[in-house]
Amino acid sequence: MDVGQEGARVSLPVTADWGAGAYVMVTVYTPRDPVAQPRPRRAVGVAYIPVDVADRTLDLTLDTPEVVRPRQPLTVTVEAEGNVREAYLTLAAVDEGILLLTRFQSPDPVEHFFGRKRLAVDMYDDYGRLLDPNQGAAAEVRSGGDQIGGAGLTVVPTRTVALFQGPVRFNGNGRAEIELDIPDFNGELRLMAVAWTPSGLGSASQPLTVRDEVPSELILPRFLAPDDTAFGTATLDNVEGEAGTYTVTIDAGAGLSVTEPEFPLELSTAERRDAPVEIAAGETGVTTIGITVAGPDFAVQRSYPIQVRSAFLPVSRVNRTRVMDGANYSPDPNVLDGFVDGSGSVQVSFSALPMDAAALYESLSRYPYGCTEQQVSRAMPLLYADQMAALGGVESDSEIRRRVADAVETILNRQSADGAIGQWRMGDRNANPWLGAYAVDFLARAREQGYAVPDAALDRAYTVLDGVSRLELWRASGYETQVRRGPWQYDTQDRLNHRSAAYALYVLARAGRVDRAQLRYMHDRL
Repeated sequence: MDVGQEGARVSLPVTADWGAGAYVMVTVYTPRDPVAQPRPRRAVGVAYIPVDVADRTLDLTLDTPEVVRPRQPLTVTVEAEGNVREAYLTLAAVDEGILLLTRFQSPDPVEHFFGRKRLAVDMYDDYGRLLDPNQGAAAEVRSGGDQIGGAGLTVVPTRTVALFQGPVRFNGNGRAEIELDIPDFNGELRLMAVAWTPSGLGSASQPLTVRDEVPSELILPRFLAPDDTAFGTATLDNVEGEAGTYTVTIDAGAGLSVTEPEFPLELSTAERRDAPVEIAAGETGVTTIGITVAGPDFAVQRSYPIQVRSAFLPVSRVNRTRVMDGANYSPDPNVLDGFVDGSGSVQVSFSALPMDAAALYESLSRYPYGCTEQQVSRAMPLLYADQMAALGGVESDSEIRRRVADAVETILNRQSADGAIGQWRMGDRNANPWLGAYAVDFLARAREQGYAVPDAALDRAYTVLDGVSRLELWRASGYETQVRRGPWQYDTQDRLNHRSAAYALYVLARAGRVDRAQLRYMHDRL
């Protein structure tokens, strides 16, 4: 259309296809004058037109007391205004300290589904080759958007709470009641409600204070080591209690002792007092330490778990000895000298090969993390435990099957709909294609041993590996296909691609799903 000096007005019908809004992209250009022959001019503008979604929004109201006591149930009433036909609700109550620490924003489904989205359109044309570069103004580079601002202090709580209930259906009057069991906790919870109907969404959040009349805490170190002496802090805050003498009793669990197990504290109204608690640790293990506070018309008892662990990292010593035919072997009776009493163990194994399979498996079992690579590395040997005499005395048959079944379930839970398997969770894209082939190899072998691996899961996994085997990594978007650069990285992109393709071909070949032409091509290429 032609646009005069006064501009132009365009009317567009708003239909349901617009959803929550639509972008309008306008391109204006001037034709070339055959006489003056100036260079053409072009302008592009984009505007977002939001659609009123008030008829698809639910207004929620939370009805709770300002302060509640811990260790008792709480009924939260939620009321909704709007079309509440077939309306449902979920309610979460989370420690505000955690939410501040992670800068978590309360769920807002209206913004998520009806908010403005990025314009998913790229525009290409040749006008840039025609425009006179000397006619434009120099661009101003904006900076400073990524500078670190002054973040506020975050709360590090000693006890964390995350409660969730739902879905719960509203009654015909737009009212729902949800009961939460408030645990032993002093602090602030954030209540977050999300409601939905077939045609609308809504949310609301508000703080809820949870505390005793005299909140008491025992602040402890994260852990202790044998023969450690540390100081905890007993904190009493007389917020609503009576003034008077409050008796504090510290109950040390097994392996712990306290210098002064009982002492009094005088508290006035609205007064807070701190007192040091000297704690000595003995033997290793998980234990508890409790605090009991008793005063005028008030009594509370709380307990805290704490671990006493060795101050030293685990140490393994391996002695290999050749035993001749008919000879006897006895380990040195002093082999555990220098280790903490009760923490060591001795394992003796014999093999025709100079490899201690049982010790290697023990090392894998002690690994503290649970990524997909480690899950497979721990479980894969157990598939063939009956073929490895050295593993015969490590674990029972039932324990072996339980460990393998747990690993299978964990890996299947990390598989996305496209068939890729995550490193830590579904869809995290932290696992490379070689690790994906490793995990699928394990799943296939576990299925051969009688473990429950669904056909659909293997089919999806094989589909992704087919793309990896052909070096068509765009078909494996669920994996991290790029080599991350760094001083610790010795891999290259070609090495990762070829190594992953070779392993994928091997796994597909075992399943009878390999492309023989691709297999020959890879063989000749490598």
